[in-house]
Amino acid sequence: MARFLVSNVFQIVGRGRGVTGQIVDGSIAMGMVLRQEHAATPMEWRVIGIDAVYSTSIPESNLGLLLENTPELDELRRLLPSGSTLVGDSLDVRASKLVDDLRTTLDGVKSPPENRYLAWPIPSAVDDDIATLVDQFVTGDAALREELMWSLTSPQVDVLVGFAIRMAMLAVREQSVARLRVGLLAVALGGSSRQSDWRDVASQMPPLEDAGLRIRGDSRPAFLEAAAIAKGKTAILIRIAAPLRHARLRWLKRLKLRRLGDWRVVQAPDGFRYEVKNPVSEAEFMEMIEKGMRES
Repeated sequence: MARFLVSNVFQIVGRGRGVTGQIVDGSIAMGMVLRQEHAATPMEWRVIGIDAVYSTSIPESNLGLLLENTPELDELRRLLPSGSTLVGDSLDVRASKLVDDLRTTLDGVKSPPENRYLAWPIPSAVDDDIATLVDQFVTGDAALREELMWSLTSPQVDVLVGFAIRMAMLAVREQSVARLRVGLLAVALGGSSRQSDWRDVASQMPPLEDAGLRIRGDSRPAFLEAAAIAKGKTAILIRIAAPLRHARLRWLKRLKLRRLGDWRVVQAPDGFRYEVKNPVSEAEFMEMIEKGMRES
């Protein structure tokens, strides 16, 4: 348990509001959620900035915390007067290592735009490693998932979503709800990251939605489980992708999904696959960026 003794509140134009004070127990990290101690209905704020404070006017303060979604300055002063305490749950050493292990594994995979990971043989040792780590995050507590969602980079999110599509392919091959489930959970974690854009997630959902309809088993609970741990519009995207309960509605949805947007179904030499219709190479992608910069 981390505890932070508040000495003052502050506001930085263009950045937001926060508190100054001292850590009296535990440790505080970016992304941690702090709440009022001893409040009947405590309010919570996420730490989005940490910096040292050098001020002779407030010698009791040695740390400044920038907080997310705070009320106006006067209201924040009322809620957090000098001497009040904020508390939060620190990740233990094992949990911190789990976050590092997953990020290291994801960094070892070449991410889009080439989509090379999608073309790897299925399954691979990396798939197994990611699946094991994703399952540990899902069975862990909310604080662990929050730490992961906060710390993921954009390339790491790309790899997680690529992993999810690979699991959708494997799910169809093996008729396995379990494979599809771990893929959906990966989308829930990656798509809920602060580095993720829900529109990018939406463009990657058709293979998972299609796989849910091709599997003979009941895959709807897997979608709902993933939606329950996802956040914001990612949760909505996963929930509405769940197969419908009635057979006729499922059939109509299959008709709609025959046109998979930017994706197509192929029977590759190694089995069933989803492929991008018009993949962009790394060279083409960089050329597009350079062209955009020249024209801007």
